[in-house]
Amino acid sequence: MFSSSEPSMADPEKPTLSYLDSPPNTSSCISNCGTLFTEFSPPEISSLRKLSENLDTLFRSPEFDLYSDLKIVVDGGLEARAHRCILAARSPFLKQVLAGSEKDRYELKELAQEFHVGYEALASVLDYMYSGKVKSPPPEIITCIDEECPHESCRPALDFAVEAFYASYAFQIVDLADVWK
Repeated sequence: MFSSSEPSMADPEKPTLSYLDSPPNTSSCISNCGTLFTEFSPPEISSLRKLSENLDTLFRSPEFDLYSDLKIVVDGGLEARAHRCILAARSPFLKQVLAGSEKDRYELKELAQEFHVGYEALASVLDYMYSGKVKSPPPEIITCIDEECPHESCRPALDFAVEAFYASYAFQIVDLADVWK
């Protein structure tokens, strides 16, 4: 609860608030906050959402492969196309690796040396680097042949989570690594 009994040190006329007290009109805020943010979204939020969508399209759409300047090759020959400037801006590790390098092709084993990372996990991490959003794993990862499975301990789901966590850790993307912990 918020306490308004004591005057503020900065302004003796204003009451102070204690973290133990509840804020006024909590129930109306809780019920209306979602509506307020969607109806009266500041321009910055709309712009950031659009930027996220555009960058996600840059990564996901084959139409933009022409503009990529880097390939990361996963075991089995699958390639993920990327943009050096975005990877360097989002990952301190990749910034260091790419600095001054003329290479346009990296084996994922070079970048994530100590652990196997599959294509789906790499794509998920790259997608986050571009869009800033954590998306659902691909259907082949979350689809189980056992219909009764709660899917919390399935081998494909666990492998994907561990691989995505390791890639985000290896690339030093701390905020994403925290999501996968």
